[in-house]
Amino acid sequence: MSYLTSAGSMVDTRLRPNGDSFAPTNPPLCFQSLRVRHPSNDAAACSEKRERLTLSEIASKTDSPHAFTAKVLQQLTKAGLIDSMKGPNGGFSLPTAKAQEVKLSHVVRAIDGDAIYTGCGLGLKECSDKRPCPLHVHFLQVRKDLRRMLEGTSIEDLSRGLKDGSTFMQR
Repeated sequence: MSYLTSAGSMVDTRLRPNGDSFAPTNPPLCFQSLRVRHPSNDAAACSEKRERLTLSEIASKTDSPHAFTAKVLQQLTKAGLIDSMKGPNGGFSLPTAKAQEVKLSHVVRAIDGDAIYTGCGLGLKECSDKRPCPLHVHFLQVRKDLRRMLEGTSIEDLSRGLKDGSTFMQR
């Protein structure tokens, strides 16, 4: 495993044969990959330096297929969550002010809509209070907690832990 340091170099995080880590104490500059694979995180982590990342850079850093990354970035740009600039110096960015305003719920809504709040916990087509699945009642609290977390967490909140080294985005 590896990550990009604030100095811009890739660092190997595997353990050496003696048990020591290859990793320095520097926290990663750019996010690697959320399991939900939202490339907006790369733009957030690099926004402090006003850098723009290209589609290829984001796809590479998130270990995501190029076409998938392009579609996600297109959806995030269309929703106004990230900025996009075409041309030789173009790319994707997320200004610091916007990183503070954009909540995870905005990202989820732009990519998947609101189904996460309304869909069945078992994935059934029909599930309601009148015709519940076996998980329906239990899943109501899960949805409520998930909504609270997504609506209360900004992209900046996520990047703060990465900047100070208290959280990591590595597989």
